[in-house]
Amino acid sequence: MSPRIRRVVSCLLIACAILAIEPIHASAADTSSVAITRTWSAPSADPRGIAYDRRSDHLMISDSEIDETAKWQGKNLFITGLDGRLYGSRTIEKATHEPEDIAWDGRHRSLYAVSDSQDQVFRFRQGPDRVLGTADDRVHVVLQMTKFGSSDPQGLAFRAHKRMLIVADAVLDRIYEVRPGPDEHFDSPDDVVTSFSTQSLNFDYPTGVAFDAKSDHLYIVGPHENEIVETTMDGHLVQTIDLSGTTIRSAQGITVAPGTNGARHHVFVVDAGRDDSVMPDQNDGRVFEFAISG
Repeated sequence: MSPRIRRVVSCLLIACAILAIEPIHASAADTSSVAITRTWSAPSADPRGIAYDRRSDHLMISDSEIDETAKWQGKNLFITGLDGRLYGSRTIEKATHEPEDIAWDGRHRSLYAVSDSQDQVFRFRQGPDRVLGTADDRVHVVLQMTKFGSSDPQGLAFRAHKRMLIVADAVLDRIYEVRPGPDEHFDSPDDVVTSFSTQSLNFDYPTGVAFDAKSDHLYIVGPHENEIVETTMDGHLVQTIDLSGTTIRSAQGITVAPGTNGARHHVFVVDAGRDDSVMPDQNDGRVFEFAISG
């Protein structure tokens, strides 16, 4: 745990199971977590990214490592209910085999995905079949992150009212905020780019970032830290949320969504579990839901 003074907030853990379960308080979380992604008909062994679609009330989960395992079924995008029930498995490998994280633009029905192997952010829109995550998707590169000095983009979020993409670079410990300039197009010379370092937060290797429209704040997670960090848009610390009472092994992605208990404001974190490059037979991905206050 980092030495800075931390404000530990109450944290309600709900492990998202294939069938809905009652909320589990954080005090019992170390013994009451449920592994779920391995139970899906098309499993996600290493869930990395997560986003929420308010219109369908579904989560979207990406897996950037599943294609390197024997469990690969040609699917790296999974559509689930808030309770973890799998509703569909699709693919965005038309652009990348490694969707480290995803973000959703509900107004334009567009899915953004970031690849750390290509250092790019892609935008997916439905093709003629009107289903996202199929072979006829319309795909465009919207950001080349090396233009900003980013070499390991892994986390991704979308701030709708500013039309801003927020990218977490794990190796550089930096959060980039990018919005189009006067020409209204991403990846143009007039893009407006700002960034801040997570090192000032004593946070190492950020792999997941979420924008909270309610507070206009960011939530940041990573596999090296046993906490969620909440910051302002310019990187000032708001609070840290202690996860040491949970069984998360490798927090990778985070999103804000309504709770399974009817609450309007929870966060969902994907846990990749053990690294499949070290343990190729592992299949221990999970999704956690937290009610947070502050």
